[in-house]
This record gives sequence, structure tokens and C-alpha cells, in this order.
Amino acid sequence: MRIEKITYYKSKVYVHFDEIKIELNQEVFKKNILLVGNEYSEDEIKVIKDVNEKFQIRKTITNLIQRREHSKKEIIDKLKAKKHSIKNIIEEVEEFVKLELIDDNRFAKMFTENRINFKKKSPKSIAYELMKRGINQEQISENIKNINEEIIRENALNYGFKKLYTLEIFSENDKLMKIRNHLLYKGFSVEVINYVLTKLKGK
Repeated sequence: MRIEKITYYKSKVYVHFDEIKIELNQEVFKKNILLVGNEYSEDEIKVIKDVNEKFQIRKTITNLIQRREHSKKEIIDKLKAKKHSIKNIIEEVEEFVKLELIDDNRFAKMFTENRINFKKKSPKSIAYELMKRGINQEQISENIKNINEEIIRENALNYGFKKLYTLEIFSENDKLMKIRNHLLYKGFSVEVINYVLTKLKGK
């Protein structure tokens, strides 16, 4: 196929062949000598498009990890949503993993600390969230077992007090039952719930 013209718009370059038009990032365009009037085979054009896609994938990954830690699955899912090829996604993500720029162990640790200290979540809730983000069971268990039990009780007690303030019209037994069910829904253990109910009796 023959290049008929080349146009520019912001950071994009549009290469118009006699049959198709392809969009390239300017950095990719500069690294490939593409000139009006030159002929290119379908295989050559495919290689150029592939290089461009990998560039876009690396750029997206870099932007994501600069904002916050991401799990490997989170990044793959976001790249899939952009309709990139699975092959190129996996290849590029694995390169970031090798460089330890994507690290599920580090992500799981930071995520757990955030959820327990700032979101006040229960260990069960955190484990479920980690699982959805592609963290394996061994990594989940390792992080959950390191959570301070005192913080777990404080978080549950905080939920208990908040729920209590909405139950003024109920009897004490009904209040405690509703708080128990609320804490079970939040994922707290029976042991922690009993601790909270003991603290809230007579309140």
C-alpha cells in the first residue's frame, strides 16, 4: 500500500494509505521512517501498528502506576477495556512486573493498610476486595493475619456506635440484634461482634 498523505493533530499522526488510514503516536512515527509515496506491505503496516499499540500500553501503565499502586489484574482489566490485544497487554505488563513496578505483594500490603486504617473495613471485607483484584489466597492470608486485632475491634465498635444512633426507637435487645446483624454484614467475626455488643449494652 502506498502512503498518500500524512497529517498531524496534537500528539497524533495520521498516515493515509491508498486503502486505509492508521493513527500513530508522534514518538512512534519519528522512530519509523514513513514517507509520502513509499510503498508498504500489509505485514510491514501490521508491525508498525503493533509497535504503536505497545507504546500506548506502556504509556497507560506508566500513568496508572504514577497515580497509585495497582494490582496486576487491575491494570490488565483497564487495558482490556481500551480494546488492546491480549498478547500485547500481557507482554508489556510482564515487563513492568520484572522491573517490580507492578508488584502484587506490595499492592496487597498497601491496600490492606488503607482499608483497615482509613476505610475501617473488616478483615473479611478486605480479603474479598483483594480477591477481586487478583491477589492470590496466600498473599491475602499473609496480609490479613498481620492486621492488629485491637484495630479490628475499634473499627467494629465504631460501626456499632454509628448504627446505635439510628436505633433510638427500639428496645435494647432489638438494638443489639440489629447491630449484630449489621456487623455480620460488614464481615466482622462473631468474637469481635460479641466484644462490641458487650461494650454497647446499656448505651
